[in-house]
Amino acid sequence: MTRRKHIVRGRLTRVNLAAAQAVFAPPVKDAWGRALPPFDPDLARLCAELSAATYDLEVERFFDAGWVDCTFQAENRLFDAIDGPVDRPVRALRRGIRMKRARGAVRVSPGDVLRGVRQLVATDTGKVLTMALPLQEGRAVVAVSFMGTSRKFYDWVTNMKMSCRDGMHEGFSQVARQVLENAERIAYPQAAAALGRERLTLRDAVELAAQPDSPVRLLVCGHSQGGASAQAYVHLLISEQGALRENLLGYTFAAPTVAGLVFSGEPASYPVYNVINADDFVPRIGSYMRLGTDMLYVPDEDFRAACYGWSDDPGADYARGRVRRLFAGMVDTPTVMEGVAGLCRALRNLPDAHVAERTLGALNAGIKYLTPAMAALGMTAADIIGLFERQLIIAYRSVTDENMDEERLEAMARACMDLLSEVGPEAFTRAVTEVTLAPHGISRDPGGRTPPYVQIVQRCQDGLRAYVWRARDGRAVCEAEPGSWFARAQEIALQQAAQPPALESGETKPQDDRE
Repeated sequence: MTRRKHIVRGRLTRVNLAAAQAVFAPPVKDAWGRALPPFDPDLARLCAELSAATYDLEVERFFDAGWVDCTFQAENRLFDAIDGPVDRPVRALRRGIRMKRARGAVRVSPGDVLRGVRQLVATDTGKVLTMALPLQEGRAVVAVSFMGTSRKFYDWVTNMKMSCRDGMHEGFSQVARQVLENAERIAYPQAAAALGRERLTLRDAVELAAQPDSPVRLLVCGHSQGGASAQAYVHLLISEQGALRENLLGYTFAAPTVAGLVFSGEPASYPVYNVINADDFVPRIGSYMRLGTDMLYVPDEDFRAACYGWSDDPGADYARGRVRRLFAGMVDTPTVMEGVAGLCRALRNLPDAHVAERTLGALNAGIKYLTPAMAALGMTAADIIGLFERQLIIAYRSVTDENMDEERLEAMARACMDLLSEVGPEAFTRAVTEVTLAPHGISRDPGGRTPPYVQIVQRCQDGLRAYVWRARDGRAVCEAEPGSWFARAQEIALQQAAQPPALESGETKPQDDRE
C-alpha cells in the first residue's frame, strides 16, 4: 500500500477520509447487552461524506485519500473505473468520460416519465456508489453508499411501495436486492492487488464477510431513501448471504423506517447506527421500525437558525408555526399518510383551480419534468393531486390492513384549506417546504449553511441519544437506552420536537408592511 504524505479531509465534515480503521474495532456490549461494533464519531462523519458524495459524485478527495476502484450504479447501468489511473492523457480522458456519463445518469430528463411507468411493475431505480480503501496489515474496507430520493420523480414510486414482504418494506428491499444481483460485476482490482488476491468483487467481499477474521469489512451507508435501502441491504447480507454482524457496519442519516410489525427478527440486533434529526419528517414514514440503533438529536432554536435557513419575516414565521402545528400529529407512517392525503384533498377541492395549480407548481419545483409530462397526457393539477391521494390511500391499506379514516381525512383537508386561504398559496407552500425539507439535508447547501445532518455529526454528537425499536402489543415502540438519564424524558423530548407551542390566546397573523 502506498503511504500518503498528507491528510485529505472531507469537504463537509473535515474528517480524515482515510480514517476508517475503526471499522475493524471488536464488538462490545452496549446497554442492551448486545455485542456489536461500537459507534465511532469519525466513522459517522466519514459516512456522512460518502452519503453526500453519492448525490453529486464529487469523489476526487476520496481518491486523493487512498480510496480506489470506484463504481457507480445507476438503475441498471454500472459505471466502473471512475477513479482509473491518470498517468497518461488517454487514461485521464477515459476517466473523465466515465465520470461525465455517471453524473448524467442522475440528472433529470424527459425519459424519466417512461421510467416512472416502469417502476409500477419493477424496482430498478437504485443508485449506489461503492469503492475500497486498502489498509495496513492486509486489510481493506469496502464502502457501499446508497443514494437517497433524487429529483427524478420515479424514485417516489419506490418510496410508495410500502407493502411488506418477509416483514420488510418492498420498495427499499428491491433497491437493496439490485446491488446483490450486480455484486459479481462490481470489481475492486486495485484493492485485490493490495490484499495479494487475484481478484476481489463485491460478491467476494460478501463471502469474506461470512467468515470469522475476515480481512475485509463492509461499510454501508446512505441518506434518506438511501439510508433505508442500506438497512435493507444489511438485512439481506445477514439473512440470505450469511454475513457475520462483526464484519458489517452501517451508518444512515434521515432514514425512513423499513421493518413492519410482522418482522420476525430483532431490529435492535443489527450493526447499524441511524442518525435522526427529531425535526425531520422523513424518518417518521416508510414502514414501522428501523434496524439497528437510532441516534436521535433534538434540535434547539440555535441549531434551527444555523442550519435550516428559515425566513425570519414575521409573516413567514407565523405561517411556518401554523404548518408545524398542523403537522404535529404526523408521527409515524399511518399518520403521515393521513396528513399528506388530507393536504392532497384540500388542494384538489380548492374553489379556485388556479390556486391549486400555483400550489402544486411550488411544491413540485424540484421535479422538473413531472408537471409538463402529465399536462402532455391531458392531466390537470387536480388529476395529478388526485392520483397521488389515491395512491396514498392504497398504500395506507397495504401498511395497516385498514382503510383510511374518512373523518380524519376530511378534518385534515378542512384544516389545510383554512390555513391555505388564510396565509395564501405562496406563504403556505414556502412554510410546508421549510418545515418538511429544511431539517432533512445532508448535501452542500447553496446558501452556504451547514446542512443539518452534517452539523449533527460534526458538532452535536454529544447530544445524540440512543434508542432501539421493538414490536409490542401490535405496535412499534422506540425504547431509550436502559438506565440513561434521558430514558424517562423520551416522550417529552419527542413531543417537544414534533409539537410546537400552542397558539397563544389572542395571537393573530402579523400584518405585512406592504399591505
